[in-house]
Amino acid sequence: MQIKLKILGLNLITVVLLCAGCLPGSSFAQRIDLSGAFEQAMNGHAPIDIEIDLPTLGKMPARVETTSQGNGTLTIGVLSIRLMDIHDDGLVYANAGLLNLDVLPIEQPTFVVTGIVNETDEKTSVVLRQTPLLAVFRWDAHTKEFRCIYSPDQLLDSCATPVLH
Repeated sequence: MQIKLKILGLNLITVVLLCAGCLPGSSFAQRIDLSGAFEQAMNGHAPIDIEIDLPTLGKMPARVETTSQGNGTLTIGVLSIRLMDIHDDGLVYANAGLLNLDVLPIEQPTFVVTGIVNETDEKTSVVLRQTPLLAVFRWDAHTKEFRCIYSPDQLLDSCATPVLH
């Protein structure tokens, strides 16, 4: 069985993940829409506690936080991922400043972060270049935390030194 994820619907990059361990009856990734949580955190100037439903692990507590500069993170356990960047300091995320978060329906809890990073002119905010972003995180049963297992571009701070298994 194959799961195809298209980054922001663009045909520039199609990532094909082979999942021999797909859970029965689940063959598609589940998109987690965090836009409302990020908006609520920005408007209320306070972190928002949420739950993310992961196959085999169930509901995991998570936290969405934003800064006054327009950056936002999702924290699950010790893992913190910047999923929102609207602060134009030379790099911003496309798609209204948010990256995509998809949970894969496989036995070992895994999620994928995708999106486009816009490199901008700091003075004019004109987009100079767009770079696709991809990062895969998998649950490590030994350490009881998510780890970045794949990120070819290492554009996310949480994937600076990926752990490959």
